[in-house]
Amino acid sequence: MKKDKLFSIWQMKWIFLVGMIIIIGAVMAFGLLGALFLHFERDQALSMIWMIPIMLVVYYGAVKIMLDNMQGKMGRLADGIHEVAGGNLDVEIPLEEAEEYTRLYEEFNQMVRELKQTREQMEAFTGEFAHEFKTPITSISGFSEYLCETAGPDEQAGFSGETEERLKYLKVIRDQSRRLADLSQSTLLLSKLNAMEVAPPPEKLNAGEQIRQTIILMEKQLDEKQIDLDIPEDFDPMVLGSPDLLSHVWTNLFTNALKFTPEGGLIRIFSEESGSRVRIHFQDSGKGMDEKTAAHIFERYYQSDDGKLTVTGNGLGLPIARRAARLCGGDIEVSSAPGKGSDFTVILRPADAAR
Repeated sequence: MKKDKLFSIWQMKWIFLVGMIIIIGAVMAFGLLGALFLHFERDQALSMIWMIPIMLVVYYGAVKIMLDNMQGKMGRLADGIHEVAGGNLDVEIPLEEAEEYTRLYEEFNQMVRELKQTREQMEAFTGEFAHEFKTPITSISGFSEYLCETAGPDEQAGFSGETEERLKYLKVIRDQSRRLADLSQSTLLLSKLNAMEVAPPPEKLNAGEQIRQTIILMEKQLDEKQIDLDIPEDFDPMVLGSPDLLSHVWTNLFTNALKFTPEGGLIRIFSEESGSRVRIHFQDSGKGMDEKTAAHIFERYYQSDDGKLTVTGNGLGLPIARRAARLCGGDIEVSSAPGKGSDFTVILRPADAAR
């Protein structure tokens, strides 16, 4: 939580200025009234001036205590708002010593509970919709694939006289249904990961071996785009995490690198140890992205203004990868600049880290 003060005493100087004017005016007025009506001697009236510093010190101390108390209570509310803005809807402000802020704290806690309930309902609906949507779209994808494969003049195929235009439409149906099937699958997976509060027990595993297996599955795409792959021979970082969760990390990051690396480009994968963490880099030689895009790249369904980020994807791969990494006690960072490619860094605990 943020611990910065909401305001300083100097910022509230107007309170002290007004108080000082009131105190000085009151003392001088009392001295004047005493001299006119209470028969104060001149020296007695002037002696009242010495009360001003004493009263100012007392006033300053009282106001400072009041402001410190107010700042502490407002600080709890500001910290809660900061947590909610960061996506944490489990925050709750305790009502002990809330005093005049009790109703404000209660309203804040009620708002957070309603937001959390709304998010849970939305995620439940999304998951159910994706599940129900997946079956028919998979059927459409399968049948359209079959029609594309059997289309042709061969009489045995049963599609004699298939026109080129009809085949083109069949391929569009096939490709779009595949995309929707992938979207529903990714939505289900992300909903499942977001619902997980405790990750599976971490295991010591060879991340290099897992990444090499991922690359083998995508070797065809590498060859089609004639992309060079640079991996050190001794690339065997040992990390702590869930094999199933980390497989989603490697798959999505390598797929992302493949997608945005141009033909004849280069993908570099390497690791380094930094303090108590292992950092695994996925670098591509693509077009890169600006700071605005990089700041939102891990948001679900995010698409840049120019539409280049999710041309062939669904905007869920990177959110899935980051969520999986965080469930393993790690994270993913990105460094990029237009025209200089991107560097996605997976930060994980080393295998020998204390549990």
